[in-house]
Amino acid sequence: MKAHAIQGFGMDTITLAGPLKAKLKAMVDAGFTQVMLKANDIVGHPDGMEAAVAEVKASGLRGTGFQVLRDFEGLSGHLHEYKIDIAKAMLQMCAALDCKVLLACSSTSAHATQDLDHIAKDLRKLAMLAVPHGIRISKACPGAAPSTSSPPPGTWSAAPTAPTWA
Repeated sequence: MKAHAIQGFGMDTITLAGPLKAKLKAMVDAGFTQVMLKANDIVGHPDGMEAAVAEVKASGLRGTGFQVLRDFEGLSGHLHEYKIDIAKAMLQMCAALDCKVLLACSSTSAHATQDLDHIAKDLRKLAMLAVPHGIRISKACPGAAPSTSSPPPGTWSAAPTAPTWA
């Protein structure tokens, strides 16, 4: 990689258009050494997830994180089970990419409860799912992701009762 003023800094694949390989090349050519990876770049790769992981590793960029798990906390029943499956799959991809952080947005689902104990329980569960992979969970800011609605009141209030955040 080039010695450059931005060495030691990273870029997010969400900020660039095009296929993953082109995004990674543009980052390397610009002198970046780290990358925040968007799940769609991995699962949407035309040659499959393994090829996407290989491209990231071949680029020489260090994965700083994987994003973004949406609407995880506060759900129940089949919606909760569905989100558990999504979280497990994202954690596996995160681990395959050697990323140590999974970003999770506050839930904006109309189906999510506003009960802080329920929310905290779900966030603890997510953190515990991440432990075997050596991955930390980072709560993304509610306004950081495009959304037409606000997170349920109190979502951030539950964070202190959940495990330590990244």
